[in-house]
Amino acid sequence: MSELNNLDSAQDNEQLEEDGGTPVRRSKTRQKKVRKPERRPGTQQDIKERSKVDVKPSKKKSRGNGPKSSPSWWAPVMCTLMIVGLICVVITYISAGSLPFPGFNNGNLFIGFGLMIAGFLMTMGWH
Repeated sequence: MSELNNLDSAQDNEQLEEDGGTPVRRSKTRQKKVRKPERRPGTQQDIKERSKVDVKPSKKKSRGNGPKSSPSWWAPVMCTLMIVGLICVVITYISAGSLPFPGFNNGNLFIGFGLMIAGFLMTMGWH
């Protein structure tokens, strides 16, 4: 193997001496890497390359037959229930249980918290 390398280098040296140059050592192990041209999105070349690639349409998973978004009244009702429930609880504490519904006393707290919980439960169905 070393004899072949010596012959190759000897032939190169002879050729260089004929040309009048000095011998140059060549790398046998490392080759030059060919760089790909940089991709520039939106150019004509990029559009042509992208049109050549076959893209299979992806199958979207359906989440059922239900609507994709909530009705327009959903969010206002949800917020109203939470706010009215909070106001009901605050009024019950301020009036020592006699308001907003007289006769229920501390049952007004259950009504207020019930309204707030209903509003918070509606948040789970909001899309």
